Amino acid sequence: MAITFGSFGDIIAAVQVACKLVEILSAQRGAKREFRDLIVDLTLFHGLLDQLLSFWQSREQCALLDSLFGILHPVICDAKGEIDACLEKIIAKYGRNLTSKQRCNPRDVGKMLQWHVLERDGITKLQEKLRKSKEVIVMVQGQANAIASERTRALVDERMDALVDAEMESMAKLDERLQHLEEDVEKQTEILHHISDGIGSISLAITPIYETTSNAAAILAKIEAELLAQRTVHCTLDPYMENSALVEDALGWTFRIPLELIVSWNTLHSILLDRFANRPGYHLIKHGRYIMREDLSGMEVHHNRPLNLVLRPGGKVNMCMVYYSREEDAYITICPRCKKSTFCANDTDITCSNPSCGMQIQRVSETIDPSNPSSSLLQAIRASTTPDTDRTTQIEFDDLLPQDLLSPPPEGKEPDDPASVFKRIRYITRWDFRAESRGPLLYRTGEYCWWGSRSVEGIAIRRALIRALDAPLSGELPLYNATLDRAVFLSIMFVGTSVERSRPVLVIFSMRERYRRLAWKCVREIDWVKAERSIVFITSASRMFYGGIWEYVERKRKRA
Repeated sequence: MAITFGSFGDIIAAVQVACKLVEILSAQRGAKREFRDLIVDLTLFHGLLDQLLSFWQSREQCALLDSLFGILHPVICDAKGEIDACLEKIIAKYGRNLTSKQRCNPRDVGKMLQWHVLERDGITKLQEKLRKSKEVIVMVQGQANAIASERTRALVDERMDALVDAEMESMAKLDERLQHLEEDVEKQTEILHHISDGIGSISLAITPIYETTSNAAAILAKIEAELLAQRTVHCTLDPYMENSALVEDALGWTFRIPLELIVSWNTLHSILLDRFANRPGYHLIKHGRYIMREDLSGMEVHHNRPLNLVLRPGGKVNMCMVYYSREEDAYITICPRCKKSTFCANDTDITCSNPSCGMQIQRVSETIDPSNPSSSLLQAIRASTTPDTDRTTQIEFDDLLPQDLLSPPPEGKEPDDPASVFKRIRYITRWDFRAESRGPLLYRTGEYCWWGSRSVEGIAIRRALIRALDAPLSGELPLYNATLDRAVFLSIMFVGTSVERSRPVLVIFSMRERYRRLAWKCVREIDWVKAERSIVFITSASRMFYGGIWEYVERKRKRA
């Protein structure tokens, strides 16, 4: 087909359009970056306008600044509104296509062309409005800075004037103070002159006093002789002064006892009961839980010796309250009175290290001397101070344990007798509290276990009980006879759910009920048995004990 002049012109026009399109596409390669930069700039400018508005709202109140703020506030609000509208429009219309990091597709290219053709003029107008708003803001801010500078200079001038006035006032007060000091110095000088004159007169007066004091030794000797003479007269007026002894009770009170009238421990015990009536320690005195110690040596005074052999005229004994403590509490080193730590050791008197307290503490472990059991634990406690009570009504053991064993051991109810009120106390760790007193496990009855007694104390107690039964029965009761059906056996055991909760039990075994009752009647009259509040007594013919008894009988036969 031949090319005519008209078709040639159409080709030229088409080429021109293609060239223009290529030019536009080349220009749009940076459209995404331009769009992102525009959003960042508008957001940053919007934030600066918010900070500027907050600054002006928190400024110092001033009429001139209020008028400037009236001009500035509409400009800031208008600029923020234009920015908000523009951001909302372009982000909603072009945000998805121009902010995407993926490769451009035809739709993105169309949005680029639309942004270039349609939005250029709008962005230019917005920039022009923001430029004018910026000029207004800069102008108003400059005027505000000038006003603030003038106010600052005025404030500085005012403060400087105040400092000058204060300096002048301080100088005036300083001059006045110096004048007063000069007057005081003159007065002190006059006083010193008077003191110097007084010292001279005192030195003249001291001379005869010195001469008098040189004879003071002779005067004091005369006074001492007079006091001795008066003491002799007082002793002659008190008929019991020469034959009396001092007793200091556990509370620290000291009183005299006439040795001619008080000749027994029971009488002294009655006096102590009267003195401690309605006072702390009455229950301890009533139950005999106290000891007497010599004042000089600190040795315990035993009640088995007559009182007139222990207390001599002019002597002094100190009273000490007795408390029982378990083995795990034996080495607690806290003073009960002042709660201060002190060092202590068993069988040693300890004085609290606090000078204002001075409490004396003694810790003793209860033991037995097998060669002389009557001198230690088995020594009889005074019957007059020991409550004689039948502590159990169920003593026959078959399948059920005595009620005393099922219930906790009775403890002295002493709510008004804390150890902290006394000056001297003794903590005694009893033999049945110690874990090593328990021997091997022998029997089991339900949840209760029976341990043997391997301690020296248990052996000595059993032997002492046998000797105590031999004398009053005189052969009527066959103790440890070779014939099982006619013998009576005594044994000390520990019974409980655990070693820590076990209690000593005195078992009286015999096949005949008459022998058991007879042995029990005799044993319960022994002073030590009545005083031992933690022990439980049972009589039994249970086959549970046969094995142990037969082993004992066989050993006895082999030794014979």
